[in-house]
Amino acid sequence: MSLLCVTLAVEDPEQLLAEHARFAANGCKLVEYRLDFLPPTTDVSALVRRRPGPIIATVRLPRDGGRWKESEALRLDWLRKLQRENVEYIDFEPEAAQAVEREGLAKRIVSLHDFQATPTNLAAEHARLAACGADVVKLAVMAQSAVDGFRVLKLVAAANVPTVAFCMGELGMASRVLLAKAGARFADHWTYAAPSDEAAVAPGQIGYERLRDLYRYEQITADTPIYGVIGDPIGHSKSPLIHNAALRALDLPGCYVPFRVSPADLEEFLREAREFGIRGLSVTIPHKEAILDFAARHDEAVDVIGAANTLVMPPEGDVRAYNTDEPGALDSLVAALALDVRRGDALAGKTALVLGAGGAAKGIAFGLRRRGARTLVTNHNRGRADELAASLGCEVVDWAERDRVAYDMLVNCTPLGMFPKVDETPLAADALHPDAVVFDTVYNPEETKLVREARARGCQTVVGTEMFLRQATWQFRYFTGYEAPLEVMRAALRAGRVLDDEPIALIGYRGTGKSTVARLIAERIGRQQVDADVELERRAGKTIAEIFADDGETAFRELESSVIADLAQRKRIVIAAGGGVILREANRAVLKPLGRVAWLQASAETLLRRIESDQVTAARRPNLTPQGGIAEVVELLARREPYYRECATLVVDAENRTAVEVADAIVAAWFPETRKVRS
Repeated sequence: MSLLCVTLAVEDPEQLLAEHARFAANGCKLVEYRLDFLPPTTDVSALVRRRPGPIIATVRLPRDGGRWKESEALRLDWLRKLQRENVEYIDFEPEAAQAVEREGLAKRIVSLHDFQATPTNLAAEHARLAACGADVVKLAVMAQSAVDGFRVLKLVAAANVPTVAFCMGELGMASRVLLAKAGARFADHWTYAAPSDEAAVAPGQIGYERLRDLYRYEQITADTPIYGVIGDPIGHSKSPLIHNAALRALDLPGCYVPFRVSPADLEEFLREAREFGIRGLSVTIPHKEAILDFAARHDEAVDVIGAANTLVMPPEGDVRAYNTDEPGALDSLVAALALDVRRGDALAGKTALVLGAGGAAKGIAFGLRRRGARTLVTNHNRGRADELAASLGCEVVDWAERDRVAYDMLVNCTPLGMFPKVDETPLAADALHPDAVVFDTVYNPEETKLVREARARGCQTVVGTEMFLRQATWQFRYFTGYEAPLEVMRAALRAGRVLDDEPIALIGYRGTGKSTVARLIAERIGRQQVDADVELERRAGKTIAEIFADDGETAFRELESSVIADLAQRKRIVIAAGGGVILREANRAVLKPLGRVAWLQASAETLLRRIESDQVTAARRPNLTPQGGIAEVVELLARREPYYRECATLVVDAENRTAVEVADAIVAAWFPETRKVRS
């Protein structure tokens, strides 16, 4: 069985034991004690006698990513004591393994850590470690390409001694998961997990629950089918969330992992992936066109569009390329019209207006025509629209006439409305037909201005994430031969929006302590705190009070919108948002998809008392109503509270709590594996 070993790196011995007990109660069968984090006065013998379950004892040197700052003599003494206590495993560097004579029943892990690269002489390094009396060889090396992960996994599969080897960093993340398949023949094999995604001890380390529940690491065997998604970048991909949820729901063997693959590495990666046993790949930017060179067979959509997003690689036979964006988009439209998605002519008698003439427009126009719709194409560049229409048998509408056309379906394939120009739209609100379906392929933000205005007009709307989900169901069918559970995948995507590296935002009136609470949360979960007002003042080169005085509130709100839109695109940050940021609809459209938005609440009296006690901040903030004082706070709270409520996914009482207590409440709600904030 593949094991998950949680790395515990804490500074207090009692806390270490408590954390171990908690993970053991949660089903974790192996834990690594990073003893180099403990005080040098710790009685390690007494400590490990109290361990709640099997452990790997490690005293890591700084050169290997550790914290040990004491003498080597003391470190070796600790290793000898650990042997006498018969702990399950002890991690040794080659030099320590030779310096410490073996005694007791502990198994020896002899390890190598390279934080710079993956050595070219992996086999020689492995042999050197094995020769030091290793019961288990460990190699943790930094990936320089996605191919390095397969090099390491091949080493594991061919090893004659139990081997735990993987690549660190984003490029090597998949190897931490696939180690279960490569090392399945060994009784002693595991991968290292962080206590949570926010508490990683090494680059690319994955949280315990994500490995256990999303990737089902402990169920992976040598025969488990592997699927994945390739792109560059790839960290934003939600495909692992939905595909793994579908595999789990249908109780199918399989694991779906992300691979960051550069164009230069694509050919070698695909060769190594097929040799390793990868059975299917979702393909995203920048590989959708280049991937065609590696597929012997294409579907019709691929030939027409000139791009693929799906690669099926059976153990025997030809590699096949498909484009599931086209059927995914069309299924979304057909479903919105309450028609049968299984009918090939489901759109017969319907008229579609397609805005744009690029690759997305070509794919969707092809699908519309294939399903029987009369298809009109319009574009800023009339020549491109003419070219697309001629190739597919569509009609052309002049861009200036687009708001006078009758249609049942409107499909936006232009970038208008995409971040950062979220206030743009390709069609005026009064040109939207209330009985039509409006489909915006823009997915950043998910709720574009076009979608908001279409809903306000009574239109049925389809957003980019719906197309993403439905194209994934086609991929799943090609990969596994089974119909995908769409609603399961939809629920997984919805839940996944509050995970991973997406920004966290704190909203609320001035005086709720957003900046201090954001700093405390950021420190605890390993993120960066960003105060939106401070960032705004930095960009403007003046205080908020000066912006109001010199340029007016409208200019301030414009700049505020620009700042919050930019911050929403950054990863692993905690945003302390301005108190009035929620007043603009465009800002709410940016905040709501983040998933983790906490509203800090307090009474008007408490807020006024805090505001008046902070003279430094007060000098930089203007009054927003003529009356000022408690009347202003009451008035503005009444105006803003509906918008705070609209955006918030968590409401936190900040009335009678310290900043530390508020931060603890948020961390407990969103990061239950993370310990309390320390004051």
